[in-house]
Amino acid sequence: TTLSLRLSLKDTLIIDNQILQFTISPANVTTQPEATSSQMSVFTAINSDGTKNKIEVVATKLVFALQPPASVAQNTNFSARVGARDANDNFDVDYATSFTLSLATGTGVLSSVAGLTQTPTNGTFLWTDLQYNTVETGVSILAQSGSLTSATSTACSTRPAACRSPHPRQPRPPGCSGRTATSAPSPCPSPCGRCS
Repeated sequence: TTLSLRLSLKDTLIIDNQILQFTISPANVTTQPEATSSQMSVFTAINSDGTKNKIEVVATKLVFALQPPASVAQNTNFSARVGARDANDNFDVDYATSFTLSLATGTGVLSSVAGLTQTPTNGTFLWTDLQYNTVETGVSILAQSGSLTSATSTACSTRPAACRSPHPRQPRPPGCSGRTATSAPSPCPSPCGRCS
């Protein structure tokens, strides 16, 4: 005898590649009284095939699972994570087509030492070395991958990098006047170009 089981799953909190397995045992099977039923012979517990009934999430879009910070320092590392999800926002952990980041809005240059194109792991990728070189507001990032619907990050602003001060002091070079020069290379303006 073949028994068929049909069920519906909620459209969220689904885990990609999870296998649903079912068991029928004598303890949880009942029949109608003998007068109206042929009853059921003794049987051992039956398990469904542990290699079937696999959940397959198929990505249709990209999302920023981790948005860039609302404010970042110019030419300073910041992070963002992109993931591949289906229409119900479940992650497709098998998705392996490269993600590419580019500038959606802004006039500067978005960069990454590791590279703006990366292959996801378990359907996501985390950049930790993104940088932007222009001080301005309304900067957003575009994520693209294959035929998936692209994603645009929330807008952020870029502020000037903080001055690195104080630094160890040293005698002023010839021609310097005003403050004492320092040993650290600082982009901050100073009378001799070396004072922070």
